[in-house]
Amino acid sequence: MPRTTARWLFVLPIGLLLLPPACKGTIDDDDATGDDDVTGDDDATGDDDTTGDDDSADDDDDTTSTVVDADGDGYGEDVDCNDGNAAVHPGAEQACDGIMDNDCDGAIDPNEVDVDGDGFTGCDGDCDDTDADTHPYAIDIYGDGVDNDCDGTVDEDGYVAVDAGRDHNCALGNDAYLTCWGSNAMGQAFAPYEQFAEVSAGKFHTCGRRNDGTVSCWGGNQHGQSNAPPDLFVQISAGYHFTCGLTVDDEVLCWGSGINGPITPPVETYNQVSVGHYHACAITTGGETLCWGSNDWGELDVPQGADFVQVIAGGFHSCGLTPSGDIVCWGNNNFGQCNVPPATFQWVDCTIRHTCALTVDDELLCWGLNGDGQCNVPPATFVQHTGGHDHSCGLTDEGEVLCWGLNDQGQCNVPQ
Repeated sequence: MPRTTARWLFVLPIGLLLLPPACKGTIDDDDATGDDDVTGDDDATGDDDTTGDDDSADDDDDTTSTVVDADGDGYGEDVDCNDGNAAVHPGAEQACDGIMDNDCDGAIDPNEVDVDGDGFTGCDGDCDDTDADTHPYAIDIYGDGVDNDCDGTVDEDGYVAVDAGRDHNCALGNDAYLTCWGSNAMGQAFAPYEQFAEVSAGKFHTCGRRNDGTVSCWGGNQHGQSNAPPDLFVQISAGYHFTCGLTVDDEVLCWGSGINGPITPPVETYNQVSVGHYHACAITTGGETLCWGSNDWGELDVPQGADFVQVIAGGFHSCGLTPSGDIVCWGNNNFGQCNVPPATFQWVDCTIRHTCALTVDDELLCWGLNGDGQCNVPPATFVQHTGGHDHSCGLTDEGEVLCWGLNDQGQCNVPQ
């Protein structure tokens, strides 16, 4: 049969042949957001546009997502490295708050790290965290040109503490070395040339506590008062015939001998201890004041219900400071050493026959026996007081030691 297909092709209407050119013009009915775009119905995403939707903005399935700012600091979780803490976000200031990276820059705040391993960070006041011998509780070494204790001064001269024995005194310098003067009949003023963190002077002996907690004593030892045990201490107090110390475990240990009473304290944990002539007093970690040793004058008879933040054992009397700044004294009062003047006080110090205390107005007041002028306080601002048999010494706010009263052994001749 003759083939007619070619004949039908040539007789197709001309309008149909012109359709392809018309498709190159404007798109009618279905625009770029409709069903028929220039790429055809079936694009790579299975929809009419390249985003997989019918358009790019007015459907639920667009690409815009909501960024969460959980802590309300103005920074979303996409840039905030801790969106649960408003103090942490890009641009935040580094602070001593235990957070290693406040500003989300990926770098740890060096002030939060103990680089030199001395137990102190920059946030703790360590002014040089590359030197383990420099921190707020370090001994300031005089002459090394370094602010070892981070107090803002370098190689400051002067004293930081002073303590009086019967007729001698020892002062602790800013360089942590001791200077002693007065009676040296038994070597009590012959201090070893080494650094100490604390000094306490007894009748004829002296004890020093090093920065590592070990203790050495020198001078008289006829009662064993200089035989310090090998324990580590945080405080020491030397009396006439015995010495006591508070250990790092809050235990009070005493060595030497007592008169008319034991020197061994009650079994307790303590936070401070003070030794007088032949007795001692201490405050327990529970806040109770206990005294032991000789009680010839009632020096052990702590007032019932007493609440003290400081207790001091004197010659034959004792005094305590209450939280409100009142002073209560008990024991021997033959010279008025227990007659506290009306004032509010910061601390109290008992000697043998007189007592001194600093008021909240920074005035040092002394009362009791004044036969040698030991209660005649010189004009100065004092931060500490210590007294011997009939003399007194005080540390001023400028690091100077002044002494007054009996001077028969040179105990008031402070070395310059």
